[in-house]
Amino acid sequence: MGGGNRLYFIDNLRAFIIGLVVMFHAALCYMAYAPNWWYVLDPQRSFVFTVMVLLTDVFIMPVMFFCAGYFAYTSLRSKGAAHFWKDKQIRITVPWVAGVLLLGPPIAYMTYFTRNVPVSLGQFWMNDFWGKMYQQVQYWFLGILLLFFLLALLAAKIKPELVQKENQAVKPSLLLFIGFLVFTSAAFLFMSLFFSPDYWFNKTYVLSFQPVKIIGLFSYFALGIYAEKQGWFTPQGYSPRAISWTVLALVSAYCFINYRLAIPLETQTTPLLKGGYACLFNLFCLSTTMSLIAIFQKLLNRETRVWKNFAGCSYAIYYVHMYFVFWTAYFLIPYQFSVFSKFTISFVVGLVLSWITANIMKNMPVLRRIF
Repeated sequence: MGGGNRLYFIDNLRAFIIGLVVMFHAALCYMAYAPNWWYVLDPQRSFVFTVMVLLTDVFIMPVMFFCAGYFAYTSLRSKGAAHFWKDKQIRITVPWVAGVLLLGPPIAYMTYFTRNVPVSLGQFWMNDFWGKMYQQVQYWFLGILLLFFLLALLAAKIKPELVQKENQAVKPSLLLFIGFLVFTSAAFLFMSLFFSPDYWFNKTYVLSFQPVKIIGLFSYFALGIYAEKQGWFTPQGYSPRAISWTVLALVSAYCFINYRLAIPLETQTTPLLKGGYACLFNLFCLSTTMSLIAIFQKLLNRETRVWKNFAGCSYAIYYVHMYFVFWTAYFLIPYQFSVFSKFTISFVVGLVLSWITANIMKNMPVLRRIF
């Protein structure tokens, strides 16, 4: 089925990124030098998964926020402010709160369970979860996304012309991308003077985020809004060149991963070292985001039965996948076969079971409106 002027590729890209998120969380179970607190850690590890995690961690969430931003004002125009915000309450606030309060604690408890810590789930839920173990697991994304939608709505209220789409498509200049790169790198560097890039801020209980990356995530959300307003990806609008952006993405990936491995975060003690990391991180992020957009627009701007179903289920897949990935990885720990086979099983089983569950959820009357 041809794509025509429809932007099927953005839905397909978002679905692909959700698949990468599942892969990312599976890979963390098998990476060398994994975080000590990670929910399930297999004794068998590989440096291959370390590289996989370090690379995918850079761009997966920025791409998701860009896609969300691209459709934000389109939805606002069609629904109006009141209906727009009501829809976000149903589709984001309700699953966010339910995820944090009901589904998140059992996932967080796996850090104790897989290490035989003598604390029951009930004790953990009532005590440690609200103290040193508080986190929002994968549901942090929903809280931050809701905040960004609120900021976008307030901006539209203050300056209504922001919502209005340009009469004709406007192609960006190179200076736009340079300015975006400089801004995101400067913000990343400034925050890294006070926080480690891997540090999670959970102290308010309301929002959970990484301070060093939060401005960058909002920047990609805002870039998505700007791209839609300027008519990017339409027949007369801007379409990134796949070859140019992909070459830049590959080169920057090579430079970034070598810098990251040669100069670990804990040894980046000077502004110069932190600045080098900030620039390479954000160059790789921007180039990979645009490369993926270009590739998907060129090759996957169509709707097939499989892509349509997977894209439609991607939100629910994201919502439930950790349960299936982590329990599969846990049950595989005693078996002494290839770590690559273990990863593949954890990833594939986690993805397939999440996909099946997502299809069930989407056909349940109560959940259909949300997912």
